[in-house]
Formats: sequence, C-alpha cells, structure tokens
Amino acid sequence: MKRLQILTLISLLILSPTAISEESGFRLGIELGTGNVQVDAEDTILDLPNDDGFGVGWEVQYRWANNMVAALNFSSMSDDFLLSGLDHYSTYQASLMLGYALPLNDTISLVPMVGINDWEVKEQEGFILNPGPEDEIIFEGTDITAKVAVDVALSESWRLSLSYAYTDTDVGSISRQMFGLAYQF
Repeated sequence: MKRLQILTLISLLILSPTAISEESGFRLGIELGTGNVQVDAEDTILDLPNDDGFGVGWEVQYRWANNMVAALNFSSMSDDFLLSGLDHYSTYQASLMLGYALPLNDTISLVPMVGINDWEVKEQEGFILNPGPEDEIIFEGTDITAKVAVDVALSESWRLSLSYAYTDTDVGSISRQMFGLAYQF
C-alpha cells in the first residue's frame, strides 16, 4: 500500500501542469541543521528513544523548465559533541529524489520530493565512564524517503532553502530539518 501511494504521488508530480517555469539548470547547495533518529530495535546498545543531533548535507539538483526536479543528496548527522567521550550515534545518507517545484510567487516555491534513501545509523558507546571496549552496532538499509522544501530566490543565481526530510526505516525513523544555500548554474 505504501509503495502504491508513493508511485501515485510520483505520477502526479510528473503529469502536473506547469504554472510558472524557470530555465533549466543545475543547482549545487549545502545544508546545515538538526535531525532526529528514533531506533526501535531490540538489539540497540544505546537508549535512543528520540535523540537529536547536528547535521550537514550537500545537494545537487537539476531543474527542468517545466519545474520538475531531480536531486542527489548526501548528508550526515551526529550527536557526538564530546569527541566520542559519551555514547553517541551518527548517520550517513545518500538520497536520489524526484519532485516538482510549485511556484507560490515570483521568488518563493514549494518543492515536494520523494525517492530512495540509502542510510546507515551507527551507535557507539563512549569511552568516558565505560570500562572495557566500546560496543558498536550498525543499522543500514534502503528505504523510501520524502522531503519538502521552501526555496526563496535571493537573486538570479542564489537561493535559500528550508527543508524537512523523513525516512521510515525497518528499525525506526530518521528525520532532518535543514537550512541551506544553493547556487544555480
């Protein structure tokens, strides 16, 4: 059922009419923000019921004149703030997404996207107050991801974005809220 809903959304995005079109081109951007990892697995070594971390991401987009968007996104996130001294997690994600830029006015557009996310969540015990070797566990997989972004044009070439992405995994979920800056070629 979930896959049918995603395929329906992708079909609607591809077939939707163009309201305002821009020129085709590549965008290269960097994103900073926070994220959240929720691990439900019984074999987790850390207590991560709902843990926030800091993240950074890089995104390459291609936008066609009809407002279709293809994006490749790499991001990492971690709550390791004391050089591995305390228990911590880190995530690594690579996403390939398709979407459609819905122009709200001349400078602002709403960009919903869906795609595939290859992810890894690594949990590790810290060395502070931990006698013996530090345990580590890695969860990984490939799942459907969804992202929505609001793009604001600063000039012909520069754009600000505010985005939220969510991936439902077999061991929990990964979400991230990012603020970014992109340059259009």
